[in-house]
Amino acid sequence: MKKSLFYRVKKMPPSAQTMLLFAVEGVFLQYITSINGFGLNLYATNMGATDSQIGIIQMVPNIVACAALLPLGILADRLKSTKTIPMLTLLVMCAGYAFLGSVPALGERRMELFFVSLAFTAGALAIYNAQWQAMFGAAVSLRQRNDVYAFRNQFMFVIGILAPVICGILMGRCHTADGKLLVLRSFFYLCAVCVLLQAAAIKNSGGTAGGGQSSGRSGEGILTFFCF
Repeated sequence: MKKSLFYRVKKMPPSAQTMLLFAVEGVFLQYITSINGFGLNLYATNMGATDSQIGIIQMVPNIVACAALLPLGILADRLKSTKTIPMLTLLVMCAGYAFLGSVPALGERRMELFFVSLAFTAGALAIYNAQWQAMFGAAVSLRQRNDVYAFRNQFMFVIGILAPVICGILMGRCHTADGKLLVLRSFFYLCAVCVLLQAAAIKNSGGTAGGGQSSGRSGEGILTFFCF
């Protein structure tokens, strides 16, 4: 009888679990990053944004990151777990993307609300990326980091290719601004779901830098996971 996915993950060696969970986290992170990269400008354009408003899109996340990184970095140093700040930012992002997907239905003030939602999505993402490195260092042993990072990145590259292409094809089939907005709204709602799954992967990842096992053991565990 075929074992469940949950059972098979639990039976993997701890180092292999860490490798797989960070790969899952990377997939969801790359999807969100890709949608931000091309989707926000298209979203604002189809809502009737002016050229100056399009320019502000890149400014808002940077302002949020500059204002929040230092105090959050100091707070993170005083916390016992390096996962706390990343988990909080993911929860903020989940709410932000759910709100962002609803912005076109909010009437005349939707552009102002769009920029507010940017602070809780792209801005929080910048904070998450900064705090991720500390979390990664605490969760993965020094000897295993290159393997985990390489394994994670190869899946991220695939998603980075597929997500924009799929969204572009779907938008190309729409001939009205409302139709294009509907496609982008669906992708932003999916971002909210991905953030929750990303948080679940982080919660179950390792938490100490000294607990990693050899990279060979990790590879064997990954192969075992994918074998039926």
